[in-house]
Amino acid sequence: WYSQPLVGLATKSSSAVVRRELASLVISLPASVALKSEIATALLQHAEDTDDPYIPLLIWYGIEPIVGTDAQTGLELAKASKMPKVTEFIYRRLSSDDAGRAALLRALASQGTAFDPAAKEPILSAVLNAARQSGKLSAPADWAAIAAGLREGATPPVLSLVQELSALFGDASALTHYREALADAQQPVNDRLAALAILRQAGDAGTAKVLHDLVTRQDSPSPLRRQGIQALATLVHPETPAVLSALLSKLSPEELPDGISTLASSSAGAKALLKAVGDKQVPSSALSPFLIRQLQSLNDAEVTALIHQVWGATNASKADLPEKRAKYLALLSPGALKGADPAKGKMIFSATCGTCHQLFGQGQKVGPELTGSNRANLDYLLDNVLDPNALIGKDYQLNIFAMNDGRVMSGIVKQETAQVYQIAMPGGIEFTLNKAEIKSREIAKVSTMPEGLFDALPPASVLDLVKYLQSDAGGGKAESSGPSAYVPASSPKAAGTLEGEDLHADATGGKVKVQNMGNFKAGHWGGGKHLWWTDAKVGQKLQVTFPVAKGGKQKLQTVFTKAPNYGIVTLKVDGRDSLLGPVDLYDPAVVNTKELLLGEFDLQPGDHTLEVTIQGSNPTAKPAMMFALDYLRVE
Repeated sequence: WYSQPLVGLATKSSSAVVRRELASLVISLPASVALKSEIATALLQHAEDTDDPYIPLLIWYGIEPIVGTDAQTGLELAKASKMPKVTEFIYRRLSSDDAGRAALLRALASQGTAFDPAAKEPILSAVLNAARQSGKLSAPADWAAIAAGLREGATPPVLSLVQELSALFGDASALTHYREALADAQQPVNDRLAALAILRQAGDAGTAKVLHDLVTRQDSPSPLRRQGIQALATLVHPETPAVLSALLSKLSPEELPDGISTLASSSAGAKALLKAVGDKQVPSSALSPFLIRQLQSLNDAEVTALIHQVWGATNASKADLPEKRAKYLALLSPGALKGADPAKGKMIFSATCGTCHQLFGQGQKVGPELTGSNRANLDYLLDNVLDPNALIGKDYQLNIFAMNDGRVMSGIVKQETAQVYQIAMPGGIEFTLNKAEIKSREIAKVSTMPEGLFDALPPASVLDLVKYLQSDAGGGKAESSGPSAYVPASSPKAAGTLEGEDLHADATGGKVKVQNMGNFKAGHWGGGKHLWWTDAKVGQKLQVTFPVAKGGKQKLQTVFTKAPNYGIVTLKVDGRDSLLGPVDLYDPAVVNTKELLLGEFDLQPGDHTLEVTIQGSNPTAKPAMMFALDYLRVE
């Protein structure tokens, strides 16, 4: 008896307060009660509530359980909605599972009046954005008919979206199209990276052979080689271990961890990797303790024997912990630490701790951030290094996944949905595992950081590492001997650097200005600012003029900013190519790069130029292709 008056009130009330109370009622009603969707339908037609801070969200919280279980009702609510925010939420929720996605695509493909033709592109974009986060997809049984309907009278952007969906659904012709784009060296790097991301998510077995050729070619763009090497861990092929193990000694310092991680994902790859280490093609120091744990999880007797042969024992016994503690307390005396070299310690950190941890804005965000920890206290350091299993944070437990095809993948779970795990590994490598392809998951009862880290280092290296770990390089008064240590955004500029904001710059397109970075807390910028280049397009150039006081052959170091909307760039110094190749400045957060060596140049006193050219952007990045220079340093 009460339903019609309430629906009528939701339809006709001119009071936002009343409508807000009715929206709250929608939340409290069970999903099985028809009144829930009837009131919501009436409320969604009040366009005047679009910008209300509460009503759209209250309605959405109320209808989300319905949309998640009844795709058809969800479509009807979207059709009735005059609140863009809620409409977008409905489409995103429908796109998150197979049934909702199929219902939405069928509705879009129909020739009825359910959708304004102009809405097809943004809705398809929403479907694809959700699909890209969902791992491998299952195609609707009638996908061929749906695709034909979507293509009818479609604009080029819509055709492109349908082509990508077809590939993700396993359509052979669409997969061939993206394989050809990936292999075509004449295509822009950004387009080839996008093609690889699609093929990788689709799990296209035919892509592995294309990647074997791509990663073997020394003229392949560096970002593409790296992504290709990483993709071979999930696009399984029997020839991959032989291809990658033959390349190990030729890989750049940035590419080597990718090759090692990919080989470590299978027994055949692990054997090839460990034999390469035994043959001195790769130093044993390149095998991190984290990776050794993954190799052990393969449960392969030959792999285990090779580990002992090239690495040794991986865990020290806790029984001798007091003796070890006394040994390192004696080694790390104040007098000995005073003579240690923090610059060398920084390099050791990058090769060991930095594969999982960040310190002063450098390193990877796999394990806990170290900058704010109690690292100046030697007891604290020894407790965590000598006995890392004493206390393990839930967010940093090692997860070991045995896959249905025999591979073993491991890492830290950064995000979990109903369909996939998002995994992070040392070195910053991230990948997606489909739950349907996982045979078992084990959460290790030990830390991702095994015992024995100090034991694997010479005493002088332990001293250098601890000196760097205990330094105040992030506090404006660096104990490090070099000027490359970071200072907080609010601190004075670091001595010896040429701050980007102080240099003259001209661009062939876009805008150049100084940006204050005080609000970005994940990184550290000298003087709290950087030189910022925005609104540039592919091929446009920025020329930064910097002074040199003393002539001679000198190294040029630099630090850039990384962010979600930054691009891929190449760099030249006085017209000569830098050592870096293409630099991908995408990062989910706003942070600094580590200090990068542009090269060693004959620099005479006077002005010189750094030329930056926009090459494209990472497929994951927002397409703004920005660039920023923190500082240059001549040494």
